[in-house]
Amino acid sequence: MGDIFYLSLLTRIVIEPILLWGIIGKACTSSFALSDDQRHEFQAIISGFPGKGANPLSTKRNSVDARDSDASDADWKFRQTAAQFTRGGYAIAGALSSALLTRCAEEATSIHDIRGKIEALIANDRERSGFAVAVSGRLGLMCQSCGTGFELSVDSQSTIYVARDIAELERWEEESFESIEASEKTSALELVEDELLLAIPYVPRCEKCSAAVAPKIHEFN
Repeated sequence: MGDIFYLSLLTRIVIEPILLWGIIGKACTSSFALSDDQRHEFQAIISGFPGKGANPLSTKRNSVDARDSDASDADWKFRQTAAQFTRGGYAIAGALSSALLTRCAEEATSIHDIRGKIEALIANDRERSGFAVAVSGRLGLMCQSCGTGFELSVDSQSTIYVARDIAELERWEEESFESIEASEKTSALELVEDELLLAIPYVPRCEKCSAAVAPKIHEFN
């Protein structure tokens, strides 16, 4: 009788959870079971459970690496709350085509080898939650001094902290870091493209004109 009791207890504690997580994992990866949006939402919920053994995120770790596996266009475009970008283990990385970077295409004459990455920061209860954004690549720009085209190499990184509510966001207004309210919705694509746009000089100038003592601003028709 005792053996039957302990066998039943073992089944409930060990075997049933393993089977349950196996079913959940299959549902997360099966394109037949869930649509793209449903899969993202489901994975967001599952990823929200705290993990163990996570290491704090450093700026170097978040730098864009060509070895990072490429996310799909749907993954980049998927919109979620800022708080969901901070969940433990969240990361997205890969190449971004000029077809995706529509806002940058309006500012640059060409877009080459753009790679982006977003990764959640690991924070304890006393630290601000947030995520790191990194982008690298090359942009073709027009020099505003001499009117010739030149290429700008980009390798930019920043950290965005997530405020729990509007009140906390307002308290952070005097701080020198970037911040966003937890319930605000955005996409990984928008965040990476914002970082890329911020890397473009307000007045683009080629290397030769940048070295000039008294540059002239060229007026284009």
